Amino acid sequence: MNWVLGIDIGGTNLVVGAVAIDGSRVVGNHSRPTDASRGPDAIVDDLVAMASHARDQLAREVPGAEVDGVGIGAPGPLDTKTGIIALTPNLGW
Repeated sequence: MNWVLGIDIGGTNLVVGAVAIDGSRVVGNHSRPTDASRGPDAIVDDLVAMASHARDQLAREVPGAEVDGVGIGAPGPLDTKTGIIALTPNLGW
């Protein structure tokens, strides 16, 4: 079974989980409040820690599973030249 990490950067919560590519199973679903006042670097640090935790939980629960990709949902359009999400109204940066 193929797996991906799903990351949701929401104005209220950050959510990360390992998801079977066919949508049949979610492992390591982690959520925490988004404290946008801490700034983008702190939010990225939170997401990296959450993704690592989800990946580790996937390895424990599904031996041999590998993450084949990452999907990210975030408010605002992505500038494909810079890789920066612009105009994030829910986050204020």
